[in-house]
Amino acid sequence: AAYISLDFDLAGFDWRWNANANAQGNYRSQELSDDGGPTGGGGTSLGHSVTRTVEVPLVGATRFSASQSGGFQVTSDDPDGDHFVPNINHDVGFTLNDSSDGVSTYARLSASDRREFLTEDAVEFQLLQLQFNRQVLIDLEDSWVAALSLQGSRRKQRGDSADISVAANGRVAYFSRRVFGVDDLDFSSELKLNAIGLEDTLRLDEDEDRDLLDDIRADWTNKLSYRIGRITASLEGGIFMVGDAMGNSVLLRLRRDFDGVF
Repeated sequence: AAYISLDFDLAGFDWRWNANANAQGNYRSQELSDDGGPTGGGGTSLGHSVTRTVEVPLVGATRFSASQSGGFQVTSDDPDGDHFVPNINHDVGFTLNDSSDGVSTYARLSASDRREFLTEDAVEFQLLQLQFNRQVLIDLEDSWVAALSLQGSRRKQRGDSADISVAANGRVAYFSRRVFGVDDLDFSSELKLNAIGLEDTLRLDEDEDRDLLDDIRADWTNKLSYRIGRITASLEGGIFMVGDAMGNSVLLRLRRDFDGVF
């Protein structure tokens, strides 16, 4: 169950409070486990949030949001014996969402913190994330889009040391309809970059030999397609790179759209 209040004005901010509660139960067979029998758990939390649109120089109207909540979880079968675990959560973010003259821009910078407390070897999780997306309509038939995402996190589980991970991915794509003025002849070109495990490169010791390219996969795909009625024929060519290794592919596809009728 959850409840979210209406907005209230608080020094120019939109303020609201929220509450939620949950419960669950199950039964574990004695034949399958030595500690079988009924088990269950639940929890509750109470929090509040504020939002406000602010003018950022060189950026424009940006939505600011922040929230805080605290609560507890109760469980009857925690392996560490912590049957009552309090927790507290914080979130903050800035969001830009603008659209004008055929150009759409979305950007968000956010940070969050989740942690247990009053327990030994508490669980913690922090996340920092940046997202950016821009789409431009060149004309009625041509457009391009660019997207970028950066993410860093820190996670600490019980009995383990903190684990840090860093990842990034980007995408740039161009789309064209009616190539050479031919109806139903479309072209697209897309470049993708994905990087996972960047934390190994960022904390690299000087004595270690590691290249940033080892963590990056790049894919460049071009596609020319032509539709005749329900049949679409496409010629696709791609080049990919993983570390120092490179490869390519050429595909000819035929696809029929049955529109749910077979």
